Amino acid sequence: IADCSSEDRQELEHIADRFKAVLVNLPPVAQLEGGFAQARNITLGVASEDWFLWIDTDEELVGNQQIAKYLESGPFRGYAIKQNHLMLDCPSHFDTPVRLFKRGDDIEFYGCVHEQPQQVDCNGDVTPALQLFDAQIAHMGYLHEGIRRHKSTQRNLPLLLRDRKVYPERRLGLVLWLRDYVTHANWMLASNGGKQNP
Repeated sequence: IADCSSEDRQELEHIADRFKAVLVNLPPVAQLEGGFAQARNITLGVASEDWFLWIDTDEELVGNQQIAKYLESGPFRGYAIKQNHLMLDCPSHFDTPVRLFKRGDDIEFYGCVHEQPQQVDCNGDVTPALQLFDAQIAHMGYLHEGIRRHKSTQRNLPLLLRDRKVYPERRLGLVLWLRDYVTHANWMLASNGGKQNP
């Protein structure tokens, strides 16, 4: 369990004790040059089991009892799990990142924010991989517009700018950077009656 300066250290200690897990103390993600990827890679380096599932405190794995059967047999190195981004004020959407993979020296995380495990380099997919349909992740970190705007402007945008320097070859990072700038431009236009500001 990686603790990036959580507010409830006692609860994390309880969870770690319950599952006999190692509790890794990390500085806040914003203080790590590699952002979220660096935090995950530190945790990955401490992990001791063959398989690595990454999940955050604002997520819940639904159908987790289905996963063991995939790990016991099959040729797959990774498993994509549908990540449902739940929102109260607009339609939910989802993506399907590889959230579970077999550890090895050729897989690590890339991206200061919206990080992903990649194989060989910052653009390499984890292969072979299979998408699971009997397990999903419910992500509750962007429940309403206020939260989305705050995280986007205060956390994500600075990390995306850093991402372009730390991982300049990362194609997904460029796509996310462009997406967030378009989103910010739309917010600016809406607040200025459809007019651009300098």
